[in-house]
Amino acid sequence: MGQKGHFDAFILPKSVKLSMKSLLVFEPWNLGDLVIAANFARYINDKFDISISFICKPQWAEWLSSQNFVETVFTFEAPWTRIRGKYNPLNYNPKQIYKLSRFIKYTNIDLVWDVRGDVRQGLFLKTITTKKVYSPKYPKNINVYNRLSYFLKDNFGHAEIEINKKSKLDKICNITVISLFIDSYWPNRQLPYQKSVDLIMNLLSNGYFVKLIVPPNKDYDLAKELEKKFPNSFYLLKDSVVNIAEEIKKSDIMISTDSGWMHMAYYYNIPCIAMFGFDNHNEWAPPGTKIILAANYLPKGERYKLKYLNISPLETINISAVLKEIQEAQQENGLL
Repeated sequence: MGQKGHFDAFILPKSVKLSMKSLLVFEPWNLGDLVIAANFARYINDKFDISISFICKPQWAEWLSSQNFVETVFTFEAPWTRIRGKYNPLNYNPKQIYKLSRFIKYTNIDLVWDVRGDVRQGLFLKTITTKKVYSPKYPKNINVYNRLSYFLKDNFGHAEIEINKKSKLDKICNITVISLFIDSYWPNRQLPYQKSVDLIMNLLSNGYFVKLIVPPNKDYDLAKELEKKFPNSFYLLKDSVVNIAEEIKKSDIMISTDSGWMHMAYYYNIPCIAMFGFDNHNEWAPPGTKIILAANYLPKGERYKLKYLNISPLETINISAVLKEIQEAQQENGLL
């Protein structure tokens, strides 16, 4: 599978001299944010031979450390990334923050990049270190994968990239094995139980091998029954991020909610069909991702509001539309 970032063209004038030798990426958010940042860092390392270090949540450190372009990983729990308790001062550990500041101080880096461009993070980093911090205010409504363009322009003088937005489903050779993720860190992005059953049963009934990714803290009622009914074509992936990523790399396509696994598929160049219950797909879907919107999708601004935490906009997703995307891709490539 392709291991490079999916950025097709690079333009850098000969007059630009690169003084940056080492970069520290600050990404203490969830898996999707981290994978996006890793995609950028891999590209920068490949194009400029810049040393890359990361700060991330402890649960992502093993996967990140397994990437051959990453030199050092320091783990840090940022309370402001929580769903609840982000403003509780008791959740802020001075000892942990001190250790982070010492790590940054004694690590050989030229720049700290807050990839998310979060105001809180920018102020936090500038408070704990005297090293140069890049925490930009990106234009509203841009796709998150365009953040790399701003980093290159602002730090290397003038640089442009072109992202291939053509769907990779159009080029697929075969569809047999499907990795599937129906969950999400935010409950309002999860696929409801009955819709999940309908989707899995439709995939299995159409002869696909389904690998269902299960979060480490969950057990699905539907799983045991499906394992018994389809012992040779249904498989549960309840494992480390490293091992699940390896299984995704062996899949023909990924079907996912708006989650980190959608971004992981893009990272490994696996075609993806993504199910969105909010209209934030233009900003958050990776280039080339096939989007299935819920019939009654909701405004993107509502997805982070606690009063909407347990709603289920994906209740109105059209499961047949997911199957149609797969079948049309096979037909276009003469596989049906």
